[in-house]
Amino acid sequence: MLPLLATLLLGLRPTLSGPEQLRDTARFRVHYTLDGVDAPPHGPADADAAATGLDEVAARWIDVVGMRAPLDDGGQGGDGRIDVYLRRLDGARGLTHAEDVGKLPSASAWIELDPRTALVSPTRLAAAAGHEAHHAIQYAYSASLPAWIEEATAAWVEHADFTDPSLQAETDAHFAALLAHPEIPLDTVDGTHEYDELVFVKFMVDRARDPRVVRSLWEAMAARGDAMAGVAQAGGAPVAVLLVEFGEWNLHACAADDGAHYDPATAGCRSDVRASPPGVGVVPSIAPLPLAPYGIAWRSVPVAGCGDVVANLAALSPDLAWAIDGAGPPVLASTLPSLVAVGDGPRTFVLATDETAAPDLALELSKTAPTCAPDAGAGPSPPSGGCAIGGGPAAPWWLAVALALIVLSARAWTVAAARGGPSPPSPSAGRSTHRASCRASGAGRPGGTSA
Repeated sequence: MLPLLATLLLGLRPTLSGPEQLRDTARFRVHYTLDGVDAPPHGPADADAAATGLDEVAARWIDVVGMRAPLDDGGQGGDGRIDVYLRRLDGARGLTHAEDVGKLPSASAWIELDPRTALVSPTRLAAAAGHEAHHAIQYAYSASLPAWIEEATAAWVEHADFTDPSLQAETDAHFAALLAHPEIPLDTVDGTHEYDELVFVKFMVDRARDPRVVRSLWEAMAARGDAMAGVAQAGGAPVAVLLVEFGEWNLHACAADDGAHYDPATAGCRSDVRASPPGVGVVPSIAPLPLAPYGIAWRSVPVAGCGDVVANLAALSPDLAWAIDGAGPPVLASTLPSLVAVGDGPRTFVLATDETAAPDLALELSKTAPTCAPDAGAGPSPPSGGCAIGGGPAAPWWLAVALALIVLSARAWTVAAARGGPSPPSPSAGRSTHRASCRASGAGRPGGTSA
């Protein structure tokens, strides 16, 4: 514990538990021993696995994608290569330490890897080495960016560049965590969430259909000196807009994959989990929807028959963006403060904030008056009015009373007609008896924007 503490506090290179062996590659020097607590479980083969992982990540991200190579460490550890020490660590699979070489904000680095990761598999150790190698690449840009983006990027590289059953299980778990809790802010660092956000980096890459967006991201973050500013620059949109799009993609992840979003071939989710947006049981209603900075929220809203649902925001944050899943690109709410949900089944609203919290945010939901046009093939359209999602909250008492009065009135008209009295007007009077299809007035977003 004391040597590790000294390493973390003073930046001292570790001393291994036995005579040191070396395994050199073009950019890395692996230090290991065959004696004592630091000895790899499979001997030199584990040093080879680590070296393979280091080199594979360097070859892809430096030689192919064009990211910067780690900075020369000035001869520490024997020469200018990045030094990697295989030694027992209590907790982490690996650690990468930034090392100032007089080129701030960039830095060189040295790495520690726990060789016991090879007990899972040699590939798992190689992947852990690749994760840490990417940190060394990141430090060639900046050593002062937030931990969440460092870990999200390195974790995505680790799971995208290496294939192993244990890695697949981890990928599935990262997706499941985000699908269960979209409201957790993007930049949360709690020892687990920053790794879950590998899915956000995957979103950025799959959205661009180009891994070079990772290089663009790190170039932008380093130039701006700010992670979120770099995310916005690399993504070509405000962070809140990107988060809404990310939230929409996650509605189509894992078991809900529609083939139009995440690439299943690279760190893809293979589990049977899926997003479960909370439902708003009745319309009209007001649905509270508080959001922390950089958080995402989903709400499933009932839309049925010809009546469409209009959503307005009860409290407007200047950094809020929103969209209806599948109904057009995300927009800033300050630009478009109302959205109209059109369809025959529930539609999901997706909302996200930038750096400003929205603790009082709520959706004000109301039904539009329908306009129906003839459509060959069936009977009359359903009535407009309130609606509810199956399994949602019960309708209010006044709605039940109103429906009961409608039913009683209809029966009274029927009785009167049977006795020769006047008949109620036909629902199809003045138009074809074919089924009416819905053409809701103002269908789509206000201002003529397509929904």
